Amino acid sequence: MISSLTKPFPVLTGFYWFMYFIMEPLSLIGPLVTVWLDSGKGPLWFWNELIPSAPYITGTEDARAITAVWQMTNTYTLMAIGLVAGYMTIRDRVPDLADQEKSVGIVLAPLAIGDLTHVLATWYALPDDLRWNLSGWNLMIHGNISFVVLLFAGRAAWFLGIGRKSYYFTVTDARHKR
Repeated sequence: MISSLTKPFPVLTGFYWFMYFIMEPLSLIGPLVTVWLDSGKGPLWFWNELIPSAPYITGTEDARAITAVWQMTNTYTLMAIGLVAGYMTIRDRVPDLADQEKSVGIVLAPLAIGDLTHVLATWYALPDDLRWNLSGWNLMIHGNISFVVLLFAGRAAWFLGIGRKSYYFTVTDARHKR
């Protein structure tokens, strides 16, 4: 399995491979692992960390919040599995590099849109006292805003062909565009 993860992927190399094949999936699985570590308090901890200055819930008084956390962390995990499986399928089953790049672009484009909407929704939901107070942000807020901005910047750089060999998106030779 490890050799399958490290097999060369010409359209997703170096920084891009590390960011989108390793870091992003791990960051998506992380919340579920955190909740599992202490299934009694884990969901409550996660819920309370979303807005650290909001009143904490301490027990099972809000079953909807606990259910939402379990559902959200499950969805993140499914997304991680789907991303890795998708990238591996593109790498292993699409032999033409231009077609590989188009296929990876089909995956990265909606993720980039999701990055923007996620950051905006998270920032909008923050209380006024936290929105511009970066020193008041906890790890959860930095994960939902700072890390996602980094993911978006990387996706934009990938589409621009920065730091990688391009086979489709930034190729100007018409013979290579289909």
